[in-house]
Amino acid sequence: MEQARTVTDTIAAIATPPGPGGIGIVRISGPASTAIAEQICGQLPPPRQVKTCTFKDRLGTVIDTGIVLYFRRPASYTGEDVIELQGHGGMVVMTMLLNSVLACGARQANPGEFTERALLNGKLDINQAEAVAELISSRSEQAARNALATLEGEFSTVINGLLQRLIDARVYVESLLDFPEEEIGAYVAGELPVCIQRLEAAINRLLAQSRQGRLYTQGLQIAIIGRPNSGKSTLLNRLSGAERAIVTDQPGTTRDTLQEDIVIAGIPFRLTDTAGIRQSADSIEAAGIERAISAAQQADIILHVIDLSLAGSQTSIERLINDRPPAQGINVFNKIDRLARAAAVTEAGVYLSAQTGEGLELLRQLIIRRVSEDVGGDTCFAAQQRHVAVLQTLKTRLRTAWHGFAGTQALELLAQDLREMQQQLGTITGEFAGDDLLGEIFSRFCIGK
Repeated sequence: MEQARTVTDTIAAIATPPGPGGIGIVRISGPASTAIAEQICGQLPPPRQVKTCTFKDRLGTVIDTGIVLYFRRPASYTGEDVIELQGHGGMVVMTMLLNSVLACGARQANPGEFTERALLNGKLDINQAEAVAELISSRSEQAARNALATLEGEFSTVINGLLQRLIDARVYVESLLDFPEEEIGAYVAGELPVCIQRLEAAINRLLAQSRQGRLYTQGLQIAIIGRPNSGKSTLLNRLSGAERAIVTDQPGTTRDTLQEDIVIAGIPFRLTDTAGIRQSADSIEAAGIERAISAAQQADIILHVIDLSLAGSQTSIERLINDRPPAQGINVFNKIDRLARAAAVTEAGVYLSAQTGEGLELLRQLIIRRVSEDVGGDTCFAAQQRHVAVLQTLKTRLRTAWHGFAGTQALELLAQDLREMQQQLGTITGEFAGDDLLGEIFSRFCIGK
């Protein structure tokens, strides 16, 4: 069971990944940090200076040799006194060192507790805190850049700008309520529609940037489907740059789904190679075909591989998977090398050879063009799903509230809607973040961060 989160005790954890390594770090934070460290390694160096030392347990037994760093509050990551004990990597040595720290009065840190203390002590805001986890788990360079931009406060700056626009709209509306007979009433009534339009535009712009940020962070699912021996597994190997799938001339080689992670233009994708879809009496192959259809139905993008060298092989994706039309289906006309045909992109799809690699770059470009149709702009942020959900709710609610006001002219209802919208936006900034939200956020962190 997770221990209660408080800022009055001293916490400690191994801050480096498990397994052998050249360096291992035990991090300590809290009011007793310096006293605990002195028990283990003797006199501490001045803040932000390095000292070599011998680490000992409470009985004086030597555990390891290494260095100690002292970060005095408030100029530390957590805003508290922080000690880092750096020794030789390896779980045995690091566990012995951590156990010695715990025996001297610290407690094991919960996941994300160091960053949570940075938040509670005003070193980070809630968006920056969430960006720390995104930066650690980044699956592409662009995702890391987006997370770093959010960590440096760019997302919070834009959110605060949106919040100010919302406050401006409230000021206009409540001015009309408070001074209905004054000259300000006519002025505000003229400015209010413009203010609402600017607010809606700002929400739409930030929503697009947040969605694009989620695209770089979470990536998309790509299912490769088609008839047996159309070249699906060869295409997976080409796109992944590794011989992951078995390729033979025998139909039905792939009996199950095979997944591989790739990155195209900074966007992470998970490729799923599937069994060739056909009528089969083989129960194992039939089960694989069912999984292929399921993978296609759940994918964000479907690559429908078609063997150009076979007549009558151009069955539609919809007929192949027997269900809803795919949101993003791309026909991949394969084996142009057998027909001496050039690689090309047409309205029908992309023509390539998975065997030789000719046309593969055209497919990559087409994939990126398809996934970028709904999001645009160079600036994007490492937004969380909850951010996107709040912004979408704000967009819908603002439109509904404004249309309602246009029909009823009920300023009181519009003012109430705007007040509640400000509270909703406050869940992104952390102004109205409850303990349950903080618990959910930091539960996704690794221990030691």
